[in-house]
Amino acid sequence: MFIETFNKFRFFQVCLEFYLCLFGGVFISLEIANAACTQYVHKYFAFLSLSSGRGCFLIGVGVLSLALWDPSTDGWTEMLNIAAGCFSIAVGVLYRITGVWARRSLQHAAASIASEEELRRVFAEANVSMSGALEPEDVVALLAALQPPTLLTDNELRAALLVMDTNHDSAISLEELVGWWTDTKATVALAADATAQDSDGEQANHKNKMYHATAGHGLLRVVSTAAGLGLTVAAFIGFWVELTVVSSKGWNQGNFVLKAFVDAMLVFFGLVVVLLEARATCGGVNMTLYISEHVRFLNFVWGRGFFYMFLGTLAMSQSAAEEPGTVLAGASIFGVRLANAVVG
Repeated sequence: MFIETFNKFRFFQVCLEFYLCLFGGVFISLEIANAACTQYVHKYFAFLSLSSGRGCFLIGVGVLSLALWDPSTDGWTEMLNIAAGCFSIAVGVLYRITGVWARRSLQHAAASIASEEELRRVFAEANVSMSGALEPEDVVALLAALQPPTLLTDNELRAALLVMDTNHDSAISLEELVGWWTDTKATVALAADATAQDSDGEQANHKNKMYHATAGHGLLRVVSTAAGLGLTVAAFIGFWVELTVVSSKGWNQGNFVLKAFVDAMLVFFGLVVVLLEARATCGGVNMTLYISEHVRFLNFVWGRGFFYMFLGTLAMSQSAAEEPGTVLAGASIFGVRLANAVVG
């Protein structure tokens, strides 16, 4: 089989290594706070603006790195994949934990501020430099001055700044602080129906985003939905097969466990494709709008095309002998990617 021949040379694994380099570059640009790269990343990858999004991203990258391990090879490159994967997962888990703690601490801090006037007063007191914006140490002082005080660790402070600093300039303006306080109060008070209080301007903005998210050729959307559904079903079957092998032969059978994780990722991504292209609604939430708001490059046809190319590469990296359905679904996703590139 053509695809199996390519897999013998680890062609698709090499492509995935390239994606891992790309993902690493994206994250490095965020951590070193390069202005141009950071603004571009936040524009198209909004979920990386929050600790929870960065944590999930790093965990996924770590699992993918581990899944590239070839038990038949003992080369130093395999050891690097294992080390990098484990480190990425550990940092991702840390991001997730500190994000949860920081969010809870910020909710308590917002609850201790009774009014916007009080918020403006504490901002003025913390802004000792009179620059009109709070540096990280000023944010620490502001939160510590509240009654009761809110104390953050260094990691929690980083997570809190990701929430507050909406323009990503490493400083918190009064408008950003008021926006954080208003959003937090609204989230806590209206958790059961967070979208019910959208303003007219926000509704118009949502409609505009919805237009960009759903624009595209109708036939292309149908084909993309079918390809995503096929990938979801095939990957779920592959996931079940991998678990069956592990349960019958033991947990030390090669990298079947890691392959199962990759299949689980493909199931998730396949569902994303279906929800995005089918304009599905779950629990009263328009999933197309929800996904496009957090992963903004999917608002564009070219962005979806590159996303589908990654999915196709990931699916076709699986063994054609063990998971022919997943490989064929990956090939179909590749075809959808080419169609999106042409239309985009």
